[in-house]
Amino acid sequence: AIQTNSQLESLVKLMQTTQHTAALQYVGATVDLDNGRILLPYGGGAEVAYTLAAPAARVELAIVDDSGAVVRRLAGPTGQGAQRVTWDGLGEDRLGRPSGSYGVRIEAIDATGRPVPVDLKTTGEVEALLQTDGGLVLSVAGRAYPLDAVRAIRPPA
Repeated sequence: AIQTNSQLESLVKLMQTTQHTAALQYVGATVDLDNGRILLPYGGGAEVAYTLAAPAARVELAIVDDSGAVVRRLAGPTGQGAQRVTWDGLGEDRLGRPSGSYGVRIEAIDATGRPVPVDLKTTGEVEALLQTDGGLVLSVAGRAYPLDAVRAIRPPA
């Protein structure tokens, strides 16, 4: 049993090294990121960035866990263009949520009740790779994004 545990630990370390090596290709590259995933750091908050195609009368964000269950609902800014909302990491019950990756759904409605298009994609240059409690993340424009948020990558020019 001890030898099996030792072999398992070696395998896990090898997998982590492989993931880190593969992720190095991102540094300096331009990436398209799905802001539909955010990273909640240990003991902190997370920021959601989105762009509204037109002004909205109401914007509601739903932070969801991996099962799709709503963890928290937030009201967002309604002006046309780029917007940001900070989630404090608390659930609807006002209790802190574990660090890690969460999904984001946004519904924007105009004054007539029609949906307003919302873009959750962000484009930026990867500045660094960071190891966090939630795993390996990319630093883009000073914000941390989980690897599963990458939708496209373009190598440095």
